[in-house]
Amino acid sequence: MTLDKLEVGKDAVIESVGGKGALRRHFLDMGLTPGTEVTMMKKAPMGDPIELRLRSYELTLRLADAAQIEISGIHDTDTVRSRQAHLKDIPHPQVGEMGIYHVRKKGNELREGEPLTFGLIGNQNCGKTTLLNIIGGLDQYTSGDLIINGRSTTKYKDSDWDTYRNHTIGFVFQSYNLIPHQSVLSNVELALTLSGVSKAERRKRAVEVLEKVGLGDQIHKKPNQMSGGQMQRVAIARALVNNPDILLADEPTGALDSATSIQIMELLKEISKDRLIIMVTHNMQQATRISDKTAFFLLGELIEYGDTEQLFSMPKQKKTEDYITGRFG
Repeated sequence: MTLDKLEVGKDAVIESVGGKGALRRHFLDMGLTPGTEVTMMKKAPMGDPIELRLRSYELTLRLADAAQIEISGIHDTDTVRSRQAHLKDIPHPQVGEMGIYHVRKKGNELREGEPLTFGLIGNQNCGKTTLLNIIGGLDQYTSGDLIINGRSTTKYKDSDWDTYRNHTIGFVFQSYNLIPHQSVLSNVELALTLSGVSKAERRKRAVEVLEKVGLGDQIHKKPNQMSGGQMQRVAIARALVNNPDILLADEPTGALDSATSIQIMELLKEISKDRLIIMVTHNMQQATRISDKTAFFLLGELIEYGDTEQLFSMPKQKKTEDYITGRFG
């Protein structure tokens, strides 16, 4: 039996892993190795993609990829039920009434001047995406401060946030958020409209950034004529066209198959050579491959952050060790 046939709420043991070349290596990098137990957490309404639980983290696979993995030892599990019951008791550190963020911990600083990729890991409802939204100026905080280029944001006006978002931040989300009736080129140019850039300059910069992400020959296509990986490249190009200092990526490969995820991660790693990338991921293997530094969150608190290799091999905090070794999460 193959993994794509596993029912939601069932456990199984991986018997063998198919695939060839980079795809097979990606399976193994994600921890999909023979002898590993997996739990089917969720299937999309049409069955594709699927969400699996593997040790202490969750990952998303396309059905076609899951069909290349043989499983056995299928049995019922209460993992899904107990985990959902547990989450009901967790106060979610997210945007509450009036769009306000309920802060649990403050005083943590991102140092400037060093291009790198910063990974945010942690289980669901721990505040990763909310922190990303605060850094991006999409959500507000109720205590503490967000310091931008040495300036407090406690008295920022809407115009200040607009300027910050338009010139300093680029966003990449799991959903591509492309305008379906416009061309790839027009989707990327749109990001420059609010910046007061001339039409000729918009076109020039959009073409350049699309070439950078490998879509120079696709600029006149519509989004529905492209694959998921190509659409995410368009979204990345749109995020880069303003030449932001910081690229915020929230589960950028969550909707992609394994092979395409590798390509997008390699692209982000290349981009990180000249700017800061802050990426939310539930995939710890992704974090270890692409992130220079990693932060672990639990229940709205930053538990530990530092060099990725050090955090995964010799964590300083017991909670971090328990999470990455699968004792909870």
